[in-house]
Amino acid sequence: MRSGEHGESACLCVFTRAPVAGKVKTRLLSCMDAESACRLHQQLIDSCLTRTIRNDAWASRLWGTDRTDKFLMRMSEKYAIPLCAQQGHDLGTRMAHAVKTTLQDYQHVVLIGTDCPELDVAYIEAALQELQAGAECVLGPAEDGGYVMLALSKYDESLFYDVAWGTNQVLAITRERIRTLGWQCEEMPVLWDVDRPEDLERLKMMDDL
Repeated sequence: MRSGEHGESACLCVFTRAPVAGKVKTRLLSCMDAESACRLHQQLIDSCLTRTIRNDAWASRLWGTDRTDKFLMRMSEKYAIPLCAQQGHDLGTRMAHAVKTTLQDYQHVVLIGTDCPELDVAYIEAALQELQAGAECVLGPAEDGGYVMLALSKYDESLFYDVAWGTNQVLAITRERIRTLGWQCEEMPVLWDVDRPEDLERLKMMDDL
């Protein structure tokens, strides 16, 4: 049985971009300025970590595009989790590296972003229960055709390479590749991301931010 230094069998990998104005939440720049979009990105990161970190139940790692970013360093210290550097030339290769590396130390890995305000501890717990029951994969579908969570007990590079990231085909492509692998895959309820101007109205109705 693979487990971390404190005996956890699962590791939560939180993927995010370093908050640089003009480089994050670019699809929202039609309705807010770059600095406001950057602040929203920071708030989403902090809120996500508040809702998902469970140091008594699973290990957690924050994977950022810049390991020297001061905000990400503060988040790492605040939540007492390691800050790791994403490695790769696109999102797929960066996620592949994180998953492959993590599964060397843990039985299960749960990969999430920071843009889904409904993703919480209960969602992650349910995914881990499916993995512990024998599923190789658990998908958390997103309304926009992507996914908000990918939980795995196995690694295969086909899940990460030659995928049209950022399009509404990501979920369909991933489902097809899992079928090709012959893996048992379970799916969680569909959630939504904060990506588009219309998502801001939904966010305002929540208490998180």
